[in-house]
Amino acid sequence: MIIIAGTMTLDPAKVDDFMEVAVKMMHETHKEPGNLAYVFSRSPIEDGTIHLYEKWTSQEALDEHMASAHMGEFQGSLGNVGLTGVDIKKYTECVEGEVF
Repeated sequence: MIIIAGTMTLDPAKVDDFMEVAVKMMHETHKEPGNLAYVFSRSPIEDGTIHLYEKWTSQEALDEHMASAHMGEFQGSLGNVGLTGVDIKKYTECVEGEVF
């Protein structure tokens, strides 16, 4: 299992524009084989901060996602949202267990 998690910071005035593109990206990614979770979430306490969480069954599924047409379209849109920072990490060989 692979987890991708982190944050993106962007111009607070363009968060709505970003979320419009992000929702389309989420819908398309949820259709992909091997995708278990994919969400962009606007921070309610840090204006201009977007949290990203992804969960994949395998590296192959993630590779296919990274090569998808909707990923290319999404990446092309990032220049229009005042992106100022990205801190996204990949976690591999994750062991899943119950919290409660």
